[in-house]
Amino acid sequence: MMDSDLLSQVLNCIENLSPTKRYSFIGAVLLADDQTVKFFDYLKINKIEFNSNHLEYICRIALATKNPKVIEPIVDMPDFIKRSLPLLAMLYENLALIYGKTEQLERLEWLWHFILDRKRHRGRDIAHFRFALNRIAHFYRCANKRLPKELSATLSRLDNLTLIVKNKNKKG
Repeated sequence: MMDSDLLSQVLNCIENLSPTKRYSFIGAVLLADDQTVKFFDYLKINKIEFNSNHLEYICRIALATKNPKVIEPIVDMPDFIKRSLPLLAMLYENLALIYGKTEQLERLEWLWHFILDRKRHRGRDIAHFRFALNRIAHFYRCANKRLPKELSATLSRLDNLTLIVKNKNKKG
């Protein structure tokens, strides 16, 4: 756990950053230290609404450090990103990239199951997560692993759906 002195030192180092970057950097540090609640409390106390700019910057930090712990807690708490499909897709894509680059196949498997979980994405178009699923498939291929059947079938359905839409647009 991070103590308040260390947090104060971090705050001093980032005082010249924009408010969005400053809050995002604090968030990345707290999230990586398993202090998710403390981060969201910090935002609430400072009357800051967590938005896409914060999330983008936190994702940049996670990618730069190749540390999935920075963004994993946000995936488990999607209410904080207001159930925005583009933001969820961005989170999934970044996690897939980190897991893939660090060769964490078991986490890639967890992620595609998580994405395809119908209860979690009830009523949502899974096509929003196509890029993340393709990225996961890419890393399976890089590791010379066979694509799981369910993932392969989902990607095929998404590809067929794209072809149908493109053909309709050509005719119309």
